[in-house]
Amino acid sequence: MKNSPIKSLALWLLLVAANQAAADTCPGKQWEVTPPSSSGWSEQQLGELEKVLKSLDTTALVVAHKGKIVFEYGRVSSSMNIHSARKSMMSILYGIASDKGQAKLEATVGELGIDDRQGLTEVEKTATVKNLLEARSCIYHEAEYETDGMKAKRPVRHSCKPGEQWYYNNWDFNALGTAYQKQTGKTVFDGFNDELAKPLGFENFNPFFDTKFVGGATSRHPAYTIKLSAHDFARVGLLMSRNGNWCGKQLVSPSWVADSTTTISATDRGASVGYGYLWWTSTNNTQFNYKFPSKVFSARGHLGQFLLVEPDADLVIAHLTDGDLKLKRQVSSTEFGRIVKATMAAMPQSK
Repeated sequence: MKNSPIKSLALWLLLVAANQAAADTCPGKQWEVTPPSSSGWSEQQLGELEKVLKSLDTTALVVAHKGKIVFEYGRVSSSMNIHSARKSMMSILYGIASDKGQAKLEATVGELGIDDRQGLTEVEKTATVKNLLEARSCIYHEAEYETDGMKAKRPVRHSCKPGEQWYYNNWDFNALGTAYQKQTGKTVFDGFNDELAKPLGFENFNPFFDTKFVGGATSRHPAYTIKLSAHDFARVGLLMSRNGNWCGKQLVSPSWVADSTTTISATDRGASVGYGYLWWTSTNNTQFNYKFPSKVFSARGHLGQFLLVEPDADLVIAHLTDGDLKLKRQVSSTEFGRIVKATMAAMPQSK
């Protein structure tokens, strides 16, 4: 009965059922918060998690399981700069644009008319959008919005050719904003608002106050900063957890979600941490020194902005610190590992 109408109908019904299940457990205008008595999560272990959080500089934490919040802590409705986690948001925007045929990953920097203040060489102009998404452009021009650590690690200019090596390069990430506008006709922020904030029903996001281009004399390509609340950050995680499906509607293709969260490059963040298309990945299901039962990936930002996703468990952990305070709050990757471990200790055995 291969390819028979009956089999096709059965497959279609399964897809409809899967989409309906996603819709049934999808947040509405607000997240549904379910207590341990209903969720099966350990109240005692969640108490231990809270103790860990109180010992650190965490501003907000949301743990969502199967489409509902099972634990939240701190200022979960306050928007905060997600720093470099913005790059994972760009990955989703590029996936949506690629799905629509608006963006071609094989387009080169030169073809798009992208240059910079110091000038790019003909070799550098052969870097593709795909190279930028992978952080493998080998364009080591100075970039806006870099930390001192990033500046210190930047390889020597012209030391490799596009595609030859990985380097966590703000020039790539910022130039993607320029490339996105050239290919789609929208700014990053217009795309973010139209393609993510509105469809996902962000609760606390205001595009006027929560988005800002940061430019300067260093480069023609500004950084694009985004502020999100932990509630809205977790919505992005849930979209990725469900292979790009939101409430029964496919916003970004499952193939893009799979490709962007599969390891392409080794990194300098430890043997278990890789990089896909602007997402931090793992070859052995390990993130933040915790080994998960199945595939896991994350978005990461300066000062402790973390979005962790384990799709098979439909688990999302969204963590933020308020780095805009005079006394900056900061949670390191190691400290967030303590939070992850405490969270997983509270999780029901049956996922």
